[in-house]
Amino acid sequence: MTASLIAVGQAAATALQIAQTLCELVRAIKSAPEKIESLTLDLRMFGCLVEMGQGCLERHCKKAPQSPVLRYIESRKILDQLSAQSERTTSRLSRLREKTGDIHESSSQFLTRLKWLLKKGDIKAMKPDMESSKLSLQLVMAAIQLEAVQQGDEKEMEEEMYWQSLSSLRRIEMAN
Repeated sequence: MTASLIAVGQAAATALQIAQTLCELVRAIKSAPEKIESLTLDLRMFGCLVEMGQGCLERHCKKAPQSPVLRYIESRKILDQLSAQSERTTSRLSRLREKTGDIHESSSQFLTRLKWLLKKGDIKAMKPDMESSKLSLQLVMAAIQLEAVQQGDEKEMEEEMYWQSLSSLRRIEMAN
């Protein structure tokens, strides 16, 4: 289960690195189109949400290793499937990072914009994979939260989600 959580986290880290590259692109172009800024925000949100989900899962695994939801998740190999999905996403994001790494290194704005136009299709094609990974992780988190609420851990779970959300939002604000 730990290996699956690590694989999920790698997707988040790679997305955050690409978001940083796109931030540098925005600075290089100086008048970046809204599409670049929107995509950068999507990548940051993906990374932060996946990190938050990974943290919640890790804490729940430590706190309630024999929970019925975790046993079900394990018996159906849901985290293994999520891990495989995350590894595919991470691999595609890594290849994408290699392709986008030199966009902002052009000496002229024209070349920078041209490189963006040539590579934006690859970047946008990642969105469905990221959304699918986020949705899968959110469903797992919702099942765990429901179990926690049913077991009377509602207040503790709310506090945990609050601090995780606050931490994620601060990372997004600091990156801007």
